[in-house]
This record gives sequence, structure tokens and C-alpha cells, in this order.
Amino acid sequence: ALFVKKYVKKGGVVIISNFEWNPGKVYIPYFVNVGRISFDLIFIYNSKEQGLQILKNQVEMLASQGVDIYTFDRTFDKITEDGLKQWNVTMDEIKEIFKPYEFRTLGVDKDGMKIMQMFPKKGSAAYQRREGIKFYNLKDYKNAADSFLKIPSASKTSFDYKLIGNSFMLLNDKENAIAYWKAGYKLNPSDDQLKEIIRQYGQ
Repeated sequence: ALFVKKYVKKGGVVIISNFEWNPGKVYIPYFVNVGRISFDLIFIYNSKEQGLQILKNQVEMLASQGVDIYTFDRTFDKITEDGLKQWNVTMDEIKEIFKPYEFRTLGVDKDGMKIMQMFPKKGSAAYQRREGIKFYNLKDYKNAADSFLKIPSASKTSFDYKLIGNSFMLLNDKENAIAYWKAGYKLNPSDDQLKEIIRQYGQ
């Protein structure tokens, strides 16, 4: 944990996957003041399919928000691969989740373990969402809409469509605004705020 503390920023999140180092789940958050995502805590309480989706969503959401995310080279090692087998999860499935990110080594422990920081690759859903949020907060609504629209269709969320719609409305393009709000509402029919917006502007 002290090795990790040298390299991570307070408020970040560490992805812990190396099954041979179980105390890390407890000691890293406590001593380093970071959050953590632990593979075994995800898969022990969820089905394989749900667990993979939860892991993907958690990492993507944090990256979209600009949270510092860290992991170890052992995320993809043989011990992790063997540990995941108890839930029928393959290393290829884990690697697929992390494919949209690049890894930069920050430090190497005396036993050779590397700590790395993750960054979303340009064009990935997390990268485009992060850019969209940045431009939206800067009130640059054209670039905000453009950034959100570049998110791959399969990865677009109700939140994305809502901000695309907001951006178009703030650009005085009511037709596109309503179309994207409706797309967002279709993905999340429980969003009463979006329902009211559509009712109000869709007259």
C-alpha cells in the first residue's frame, strides 16, 4: 500500500485484480485515500454477464468523469486468469473491457510489480464523453454535441442523449433537441425529468 501511495493521487480509483494479494482490497483504500474496484467483489455477487457489464460501466463512468484510474500489470497475468476461472470469466473478456484505454507505467515495486495509470484512448466512449462534458461546462455547445455524437452508438447512454439534446436546444435547434431527448427517454423511460422536457418542448 505504501508503494501505491507514492504514485496515486487522492480521490483516484485503483483497480485491484491480483488474487494472490487479498489484503489489498482493504489496505489500499484505507492507507492511500483512494477508491477501489475489485474483480472478486464484482463477480462473487453477480452473474458473469452482469459482472462484466458492471466492470465495464464502472471503469467507463470514472474515465468519463476524469477520475484518475490506476491498476497493476498483474491485472492481466496468469494468476488473475486462473482466479477468474471460478466465475467462468476469461482473460480475453477482461482485456476486451480494457481495450479502449492506454496504460502508462508510473513505478515499479521491488518485486517487479508495476503500477500504471489508465487513460481513455481518443475516440473511445469514455474519451468522447469526457470531452463532451468539458465543452458543455464551457458552454461550447457545438463542440459538446459533436463530442457526444462521436460516442459509438452501442455505448451511448440516456445521459449522453440528454446532453446532446440540451446542446442542440441551446443552439436553437429545437427539432434535433427533441429527437435526441426522445432517444434518451427510450433508453431510460424512468427519467421523469426527460419526460417532462419532451412534453414541454414537443408541443
